[in-house]
Amino acid sequence: MSKKPAKTVDYSEMKTGVPDFRGVRAASSDSYTTKEYYKPFQTRGRYIGAYEAFGASISDTDRLFYSTREPVGVWWVKRIAYDIWDNWFRLINPEDKTDTTLDDKTQRVLRQLKAHTQLPRETIFERRTGTGILLLSYTGFGSETDWATPLYTLNPDGTPPKRLESGKKLLQITPYPWTSVQTVEIEDDPASIRYGLPEYYTITQGGDTGDSTNPQGTQTIGVIRVHWTRVIHDAPRLDQHTYLGVPVIDEIFDDLVGARNARWAAYESYYRHGTGFPVIKMKGSAHEIREWVEDGGLDNFMHVRGYFICNPDEDFKFAGAEGEVLNPNTYFDMHFAFIAAGTGVAKDSVQSTSAGGAVGSEAKERQYFKSLSLQQNMKEPMLRELIDRLIQTGQINHDGEYLVEWIDPFEVNPQDKSAMKFMDARTTVLEMQYMTVNEIRGIKGLPPLDGYDIILGLPGQMTPIGSEPAPNQNEPKREEINPEEANKPESTLLDRVLNT
Repeated sequence: MSKKPAKTVDYSEMKTGVPDFRGVRAASSDSYTTKEYYKPFQTRGRYIGAYEAFGASISDTDRLFYSTREPVGVWWVKRIAYDIWDNWFRLINPEDKTDTTLDDKTQRVLRQLKAHTQLPRETIFERRTGTGILLLSYTGFGSETDWATPLYTLNPDGTPPKRLESGKKLLQITPYPWTSVQTVEIEDDPASIRYGLPEYYTITQGGDTGDSTNPQGTQTIGVIRVHWTRVIHDAPRLDQHTYLGVPVIDEIFDDLVGARNARWAAYESYYRHGTGFPVIKMKGSAHEIREWVEDGGLDNFMHVRGYFICNPDEDFKFAGAEGEVLNPNTYFDMHFAFIAAGTGVAKDSVQSTSAGGAVGSEAKERQYFKSLSLQQNMKEPMLRELIDRLIQTGQINHDGEYLVEWIDPFEVNPQDKSAMKFMDARTTVLEMQYMTVNEIRGIKGLPPLDGYDIILGLPGQMTPIGSEPAPNQNEPKREEINPEEANKPESTLLDRVLNT
């Protein structure tokens, strides 16, 4: 029986930017059609209106803009992505946790695939749009028809095969944002284990040649139709949709817009009225004063954006917001409080890490990296699928289970480990002055030795208790002692160790 064609979803028309609302705004008031008022509406992120405000729909163009131009958005999307992978990870064989063979081989293969560059880049795409994909290039494939050819078929239990046919190797991993996916053909067979999931992707290979937030042109390599077995689909934050995740920037988008507009308003207030404006008192009628001003009477010595001219007998006072209302810290503190609530990162950590890195006390840094571990756990399924693909091709020779251990940023480095080992050895030498050998061995978790309940740092204790002392440990006769040597302190094993 022939299979029905898969359902196709077109995403190309869902990735447009914010509609052009300037004409609508201008139509409501003729004053907005002038050059002075028309320009601000061409600047993205400056206007908080119907198309870019609290509760408004968010386009991928908005997400790109705020994750590349708004500092907190840059931190939450990009820098978190780099921090997730910064300390990297190691693979552990649970059957022998001291054996590093599996990890050494895996790291060599990942270096060849440039995973240190590609995985953080894919994470940025996934965090920005909710879904990212890794396009997998194998040996013997690469033409347009090859991309659509299934790499393998699932086993009856729905699992992929453990090994691919001999000769197939994974040569390249290329990350793409979801904005590069034009259409998706959905598996619509209810009997399939992949029912409702993508079967084919139509991907645009290429990129923008202009600024990332204001493209000036495109450089298109081509459009390919790719079978799902040649893609790693990464959407760790699934919600109501079957295969599209929730972008992390959406969680704080309203506050990003509000803070950006609040800053812009503050900048404009300081620029326009930060130093106040002069009140000029002049004699003459209002008509005479206006003509004098319009003829350029103030041009040579007035360089302010606003001023007020009145009669000498009149007075003028600008009545507006005063005191704490004009303190920007009140608004920015509220901004960071809501950002912290949306991201799960403590407010003081957000204020320090959004500047480029975790700073402050060690407790704050540990708090930040603890919240980062949640983000790492979300990336682990994608990482495991990549490693399983390498096991499939035999590039990693391993048949059993493995553990992914994210390296703790506070893990002691080899240099500090050596210093700690040296200090421990010196401590042991000092303990020899007042502790027996077996007491020291007990502290180190070692079993006692028969006859070694002795203190090596004391004279006469160089042999086990009850044994005959060595010839050089026989107590000398009093007449054999040199008077000049009588008052010298006796040499101990500790002295000899420290003086060698």
